[in-house]
Amino acid sequence: MQVWEQVLGPDWAARVTPIGWRQRRAGADQSIILDLAVAPGQGLLVQHEAPVLLTRINSYFGHKAVAELKLKPLEAEPAPSFRRRARGGPPLPIDGIEDAELATALGRLGASIRESQRSR
Repeated sequence: MQVWEQVLGPDWAARVTPIGWRQRRAGADQSIILDLAVAPGQGLLVQHEAPVLLTRINSYFGHKAVAELKLKPLEAEPAPSFRRRARGGPPLPIDGIEDAELATALGRLGASIRESQRSR
C-alpha cells in the first residue's frame, strides 16, 4: 500500500483503498475501471473529488490508464453500546411486580441510583 500512498497521498489513501479492477470491453477502448473501497462517511467527498483522484492515478501511469472509478462503501463498525451495568451490586428486590423482567430492570435501576447517591 505504500505505492498507493505515493499515487494519491496519505490523506486520500486513508479514505480509499483499491479492491479490484476490470478492463472495459467497449470495442477499441481498453481503459480500466478501478474499484475503490471508501471509508465510512467519505463517499460524498470521494465522489466529488473523483476527477482529481483520476488525474493523480493517471499521472502516476503516465497516460490515461484508468477511465472510471467505481466506489464501494466499506461497512461501518457498529456503534459502541452505551448501556452501562449497574455498579450498585445485585439488583434491589422489588415486590409486587408480576413481570420478572421488569422487576429485574427496576431493581438494577434502584441499585444504580443507590450507588450514585453513595458516591456523592
